[in-house]
Amino acid sequence: MEKSIATLDKGTICSSWNYCAQRLATGLIDGTIAIFDTNDPASSFFTSTFKFKVNNGSITKVVWVPPEYGDAIACICSDGSLSIWEEISEDSEPVQWKQCTSFGGPLDQVLDGQFGNSVSSLKLTIAYSNGLVKVYEILNSMELKNWQLQVLKLYNRHMMFHLDLILRWSIETSGESSCSIDIKVRSSPVAVDQYLKTNLRVVVVFRWRTNLRMKKQREK
Repeated sequence: MEKSIATLDKGTICSSWNYCAQRLATGLIDGTIAIFDTNDPASSFFTSTFKFKVNNGSITKVVWVPPEYGDAIACICSDGSLSIWEEISEDSEPVQWKQCTSFGGPLDQVLDGQFGNSVSSLKLTIAYSNGLVKVYEILNSMELKNWQLQVLKLYNRHMMFHLDLILRWSIETSGESSCSIDIKVRSSPVAVDQYLKTNLRVVVVFRWRTNLRMKKQREK
């Protein structure tokens, strides 16, 4: 039997549960973020407890920061920006959501972003529309406003069509964290076909040469 757990606002286009599925963040087409909580732990119905404006454009993605770094979210907006917002309670003042920092913008638009919680610190990987992938690391676990660039990688510099980069973090058995990147192409079939033919040929030739070299070594 289906049961309603929340009534979302009109214009909601993305959403994300926190890591323990006790809070829900939704992004609206008007650039507003809504946070849903449940007042009764025994209840499974969530109501909107906070709303705040993030951007003049629409919000395309929202993701929670790992819980050990507090209650915070990252928002990607239609203008290509990524901003991090943290829930803060100071002394007797009411709880507020304040912006910690932001990345990207109209000139270097953010396509996707994902947090990776390694053994040493919190990391943030961001994929840009110009093919750049940047990995940032937080400098102080108590502050989400100071990030240091750790890795900068350029993918497909000469590609003449748009890339969608999907980021996935995984924790290896050694305790080290790694980020895998899936590339989805959105363009005309002709352009994609020409690019794939050129690059697949390179991959095939490389593998063939590698296999041939290994075969010769075995024969010796």
